[in-house]
Amino acid sequence: MLVKNWWDIYNDKTLDYKRSAITTRAETEAKILEVGLVGYITASSTV
Repeated sequence: MLVKNWWDIYNDKTLDYKRSAITTRAETEAKILEVGLVGYITASSTV
């Protein structure tokens, strides 16, 4: 019973990860700043 329920959940396509429309880092940063979650975003390391 427990294993069957686990497989039902595992095979449920509605629970699959769906990548959002935001694809680039710049777009993601713009959305984060727009929402106001952070006041700044640090630069990437060049090392």
